[in-house]
Amino acid sequence: GAEALALLRSRHGVGDGSDLGRISSQQVYLSSLVRKMEASGTLNNPVTVYKIATAATQNMQLSTSLDSIPTMLSIAQTLKGISPANVQFVQYPGSTGGTGIYAGKVQPNLTLGHQLSSLISSDTPFTLGTQGVDRGSVTEASPSGAPTSSAAPLPGATVINGLVGQSASTYTCSKTR
Repeated sequence: GAEALALLRSRHGVGDGSDLGRISSQQVYLSSLVRKMEASGTLNNPVTVYKIATAATQNMQLSTSLDSIPTMLSIAQTLKGISPANVQFVQYPGSTGGTGIYAGKVQPNLTLGHQLSSLISSDTPFTLGTQGVDRGSVTEASPSGAPTSSAAPLPGATVINGLVGQSASTYTCSKTR
């Protein structure tokens, strides 16, 4: 618990030391969580899902739209049939090292950001193409020792080049500084 939280909050010890590096570490964690929940059938067990939802509502400060066990159970029902290969974790596109109002801050890539937002708004499946600068994670072999695999995206998925992220089916780890 405490060690996982420290990893998820750390930015100075991972990647390039930025908040963008921290996002990559959080994607590593969430991808692993999705794979573990899928492999163990967690979302198919209503009792387990209820226990997780109860623990979340009692131990986390959630937005009002999520602060309800029935809402969390409904989300779990929706997610239980989705393959980790079809779960994409992405950062809003941006870079550090900007000038002017972006000096010392993250400068958004509005063109790529609008493309991403449009796909999400229209519920259009997408997959990652050529990645942008990866600040905080590296690809690893799967537990079986085989190279990590990204299963084929959903038919008709749009490929977006330049985003930083990963599929939940991709085995990665945080890279330290």
